[in-house]
Amino acid sequence: MLREGLPFLERTSSGPVIDIGCAVGRTSFELAETLDEVVLGIDLNFGMLKTAATILEKGCISYPRRRGGIAFERREFPAVFEKAEKVDFWVSDATALPFADGTFSAGVSLNVLDCVWSPYDYLKEIGRILMPGGNAVLSTPYDWTANATPVEAWLGGHSQRSAHQGSSPDILRSLLSGGGHPNKIEALELVSEKDLPWTLRLHNRSVMEYLVHLTVIGKKNDG
Repeated sequence: MLREGLPFLERTSSGPVIDIGCAVGRTSFELAETLDEVVLGIDLNFGMLKTAATILEKGCISYPRRRGGIAFERREFPAVFEKAEKVDFWVSDATALPFADGTFSAGVSLNVLDCVWSPYDYLKEIGRILMPGGNAVLSTPYDWTANATPVEAWLGGHSQRSAHQGSSPDILRSLLSGGGHPNKIEALELVSEKDLPWTLRLHNRSVMEYLVHLTVIGKKNDG
């Protein structure tokens, strides 16, 4: 997914890059290698950030890989990335980022929008922390669950009798492109979008297949 979005991370100025929902940091390291900028990965999952920190400090990764049921096997192998010295990881909430306005020249946030308590606040925060003219690559399968996001905060996934018929992509477009949403985010515009397959491994005999909505959003120069 990152490879599809990287061509759109054209920046009008240099500066740090943010990876929102960085998990164990793979995307953060790849961004540092590709863009040659300082990259800050943020997440609220302490376990994943601990793994990311181990990669950063020791150049290796060790984790339990599920075989099935509650049976796991320990996996350990080298994980050395160029430009690793440009990467750092912080514990931060994607809906309340502790950064000044216009801090980041670009951003990436893969499969996070449907995992936060307020997708709308999450989008507004991205618009706030990006520099004018900066882009962010987002992706989501819109796999809504009330355990992560209150139903009333979902972008679609309900209200199928409304004009948008519960379509999450349609609501996101209207929020970002001035398509008539009463709460549209004025600072952001939709630059590009496409659907991509995503396979998530569960265990040795099970995977989940998603069709992910990849979007590139940009902060307006007057945003």
